[in-house]
Amino acid sequence: MVLSENTRSGYTADLVQFQEYCRTQDISSVRQVESEDIRNWHHQLRQTGRAPATINRKRASLSGFLDWAQAEGIIRPDFKKSLPKYEPIGKKRPGILSAEQVGKLISNARDLRDASLILITLATDARISEILDLNAEDVFSTKEGNHVVSFKRRKSPRTLAIDKKIGDVITEYKKNNGLKHGDPLFQGYYTRNRGRLTGCRLTRQAVDLMLKRYYGPMIGVVDLNHRMLRNGFYKQTFRNSASTS
Repeated sequence: MVLSENTRSGYTADLVQFQEYCRTQDISSVRQVESEDIRNWHHQLRQTGRAPATINRKRASLSGFLDWAQAEGIIRPDFKKSLPKYEPIGKKRPGILSAEQVGKLISNARDLRDASLILITLATDARISEILDLNAEDVFSTKEGNHVVSFKRRKSPRTLAIDKKIGDVITEYKKNNGLKHGDPLFQGYYTRNRGRLTGCRLTRQAVDLMLKRYYGPMIGVVDLNHRMLRNGFYKQTFRNSASTS
């Protein structure tokens, strides 16, 4: 298995930290390591306030090293049974925006591109990757006059109705920027002239940065992210208005 550079660096750092701990215990060889040493190291990590996820990663790094040592005959075959169990990690609940925060976010969008992106994220259950995959022709009006978004470039293609007001905002955005069939719906801006789109598809990293650095502080939310826009009671409000538009 080929590991990324970041994974190898993290793995190495974890083992170096364990080596330093062993030195404080006058342990100079892996053959001298006892089960009690590993339990004490694990306890020390917990006492220093390390997050459970961090402790589990360090345990996994040590476990991989011990697999190698065991295969080389350096330690006894059953030695890994002495490893402490993984720390339980509770599922983090996603942040939920208030109605006031949502309203402020929409009314203070910097431009039509940002407004369109925010509104689609609020109004649908689509992932940010699906939204950024949209082309200009994927948001359109049906013969009946309804506005819809067609997500068709992922594993779950589907067409969702959106509120007429949202559809009008997106239509205006496309018209003002001259977006044509096949153009990415959401594009980045040229650095020196923010009013011009680059033609290149907006990236997820750029969206995360935009939300965290600009819109988060504006509405008083630390680390605002696209997942927060997908959650919340206001979803039903958007869907109800879409079904009656």
